[in-house]
Amino acid sequence: MSVRNQKVHEGKIYYTVAATARLLGTTAPKVRQLMIPEGLEWTNFRVNGQVWISAESITAYLRRKNNKA
Repeated sequence: MSVRNQKVHEGKIYYTVAATARLLGTTAPKVRQLMIPEGLEWTNFRVNGQVWISAESITAYLRRKNNKA
């Protein structure tokens, strides 16, 4: 993952929506649809800025998804 697609803030790693989509094997619009119902922790560090999703919530989502299968 390139440095532009990830950010470390207060000891937590965050990925952009596009990078998260690549990690999950889906599209950015689908990731945006999953953010609230699946409990993905997200933030934006600037007003009207890019949305960032925490690596912890991505791994938790993947665990839940794998346990369902």
